[in-house]
Amino acid sequence: IIFQAETAHFQKAMNDKQTNLIKEFHRIRAQADAINVPAVDEAKIRADLIARMKKDAEKASENEAIKGCFKNGQRPKKIVIDRYKQTDEYRARYEELLHNDSNYAMILEWESAPQVPDPSGAGAQEMPDFGDSGAPKVPDPSGAFGEMLAKKVRAAQLQARRNARKGAAANMRRVAQQYLGSVSVSKYFRQNRAKVFRKAQEAIEDFIREDLTSLVIPVAKDDRMIFGYEPLNAENWDFAFDAGFTFILEEISTQLGRAGIGIPYALVVSVATDDPFIAELMASEDTGDFTADRLHRLAEGVTHDQNELQFLGKRFTRRRVQELLAENPHFADLIAWVRETQARREHIRSGILEEIPAHYPDLFPLAREMKRRFIIHIGPTNSGKTYDAIEALKNAESGVYLAPLRLLAYEQYENLNRAGAVCTLVTGEERRVVPGAWIRSSTIEMLDFKQWYDVAVIDEAQMMTDLSRGGAWTAALMGVRAEEIHVCAAPSAKNLLIRLIGECGDTFSVQYHERKTPLIFEKKEFHFPKSVRPGDALIVFSRKDVHAVAAELQREGRKCSIIYGALPYDVRYEEAGKFREGENDIVVATDAIGMGLNMPVRRIVFLQEEKFDGREKRPLLAGEIQQIAGRAGRFGIYDEGYVNALYDRDEIEDALYRTLPDDEEAVIAFPEELLRIDAPLSEIMKQWASMEVIEGFRRDLSETEIMLAQQLEEISDDKYLIYRFVTMAFDEGNAELLAIWREMFEYESGMLTFPYEQYLPVKIPSSGSADDLPKLEAAFHVCDLLYAYMDRFDHPDGIQDVLNCKQNLSEAIMKILDKQELGSRKCRECGRPLPWIYPYGICDHCFRRKQRRRR
Repeated sequence: IIFQAETAHFQKAMNDKQTNLIKEFHRIRAQADAINVPAVDEAKIRADLIARMKKDAEKASENEAIKGCFKNGQRPKKIVIDRYKQTDEYRARYEELLHNDSNYAMILEWESAPQVPDPSGAGAQEMPDFGDSGAPKVPDPSGAFGEMLAKKVRAAQLQARRNARKGAAANMRRVAQQYLGSVSVSKYFRQNRAKVFRKAQEAIEDFIREDLTSLVIPVAKDDRMIFGYEPLNAENWDFAFDAGFTFILEEISTQLGRAGIGIPYALVVSVATDDPFIAELMASEDTGDFTADRLHRLAEGVTHDQNELQFLGKRFTRRRVQELLAENPHFADLIAWVRETQARREHIRSGILEEIPAHYPDLFPLAREMKRRFIIHIGPTNSGKTYDAIEALKNAESGVYLAPLRLLAYEQYENLNRAGAVCTLVTGEERRVVPGAWIRSSTIEMLDFKQWYDVAVIDEAQMMTDLSRGGAWTAALMGVRAEEIHVCAAPSAKNLLIRLIGECGDTFSVQYHERKTPLIFEKKEFHFPKSVRPGDALIVFSRKDVHAVAAELQREGRKCSIIYGALPYDVRYEEAGKFREGENDIVVATDAIGMGLNMPVRRIVFLQEEKFDGREKRPLLAGEIQQIAGRAGRFGIYDEGYVNALYDRDEIEDALYRTLPDDEEAVIAFPEELLRIDAPLSEIMKQWASMEVIEGFRRDLSETEIMLAQQLEEISDDKYLIYRFVTMAFDEGNAELLAIWREMFEYESGMLTFPYEQYLPVKIPSSGSADDLPKLEAAFHVCDLLYAYMDRFDHPDGIQDVLNCKQNLSEAIMKILDKQELGSRKCRECGRPLPWIYPYGICDHCFRRKQRRRR
């Protein structure tokens, strides 16, 4: 009872104090309102404004005169500037300057405005025109200058009022401070927390709905995840509202902080709403800013432990933020696009689910009608896997060999025909039809899923895990129509192969192959070039390094074969043949020799341990090292194969003998059945790439294919034609090939005849030098693209011309390589040959000479 009485007494005393403070405030304000505020001199304000504008124009004129002096090569002294101001050049420039000066234009507008009497009579002496009556006149106060003058006058009047009420305003702020001291903001927050939070949410919603003008979110700029910032847009919308929604909330929180909106703001508004006198204090010109600032600091102290980002996260879901943005005029067009896109994506997603069976092997119904028998050949390189499979193919009534590279397809085409098994060659770049052939050797992408075969051979099947091409192997395994299928693969692929065959409902047996010759890593260090021996294959990973290494050996009289991907495949086959026949005793190659190319290599030497994989330079993988090293020790020629390395010998040796983990996922390619969905191909591809796949599979769809589809959709909406072009094999990173490819599409979509003749080389040198190789190789790749287009789209008229040109180019390249005079790296100063691994562009002799000159 005593506590309640004391509380009541305290509350009454506080109420009485507040009442007295309110009365005192009103008394002081009444006294302030009675103060006579002196009038401002509008004429002086006008004259000062005009004088300032004219002074600015004169200052700009002075700067132009100084520039003119410098332009004429004179020092800008005062007498020189004054002399320059008398010239016609300066007067013309000055008139142009005044014409372009917005302030001076406002003065001219003011002085040319209609004249009206000056009601104050003041300032007549400022104006040159008094009219006929002699009564002072001023221009009509409309226009830009009039608005600026009125603004200056209002500011002067406000300042005069403040100065006159300065003492009274200080007393009113003192009363306001005492009143705020009697209000317990913390107690109010405890009792009205829900109300304050509701007010904060409403304020934030209003801000997002009306005041938010932009949203900037961080996005990854490259593969190393270096972040940059860009506005929310159609391209990054999915990222922003999926993985990046926290960034959206952080950006909104930042902008709310700049605008002063949040929980403290809501507490201030709530207190002012419930206390009329505080609202009156905030509305007063004498105490408004002071009261708002003081109350906001009190509110911040009370709510300092409230995490506003968590507050946003709890009350603003993705859906709610999108709903509020939809009401914001700055985001209306973007939201409309997003809703349309989301509806289209859902349509595509539904179409994909309808077209793609839950069981992937059912994508190949013709193969599912058969009972196929698989013979899985498992073993390391040089273990006879492919040999045994090809022996079975030779005895087949009809068959197909599916190779990872056109060079291997060509090699088996030659071997089969030499053995009397008549074979046709079919690759994306060439078709050699042999009359009466019952066997077909082709790259795996060229498999015809409708054709029936007695025996099929799928080589290097561990490639089914490769992200860029693995879909072709997975499709061949599930869809090839053959009674007997021989699959050659590395040990790591065995379990995955068995699982895929089981899902197809087919039978299998496994044949294990042991390496025919042991593979030994040499303990003795390798030194280039003195350690090079006949039978060596030296491995580097670029065309430039192949030439540099071979050139250095050729200078010492060593005859080398060279093999790298940019060479025409018949040239590579010819170079391999020279090594096989002993014409050349060393081969310098990239990893192009790793996929089963048969050569009598005794020793593989890694001169480099890193390669560029199209995205970055990285160390070799253990599987890549084993695949390349396995070419050493050809069975029947050598009893042992050897491996060595110029650098990182321990790492190469460890990778050589390492047991590789089992492959777990097979890559699946984009199914052609999805072309039936009513949507652009690029959008179907994007949606297909974003959907989940069945466990044990992953997709091979790349951003490059989507980009290519988008390019062609700018020309035509025929997605069947676009898909056939997108799946053509060529180097998309080559700007020349990409431009030709795009031009082909323009002609094909317009049903016009493509002028292939203009892309055939005009002259092929009959006896060139190593400097001609890059141009010859580039021309060959253009011919490859021309042939692929003509073959795929049934344009036979120019095929023979292209084939003849390819043959002439290959022969020209072979003649250059026969000379054994490849160009080496040279010092750019003196032209001396440099070692292939030399890290600088000038030799040591020239470098020292330059250093001496500097000293």
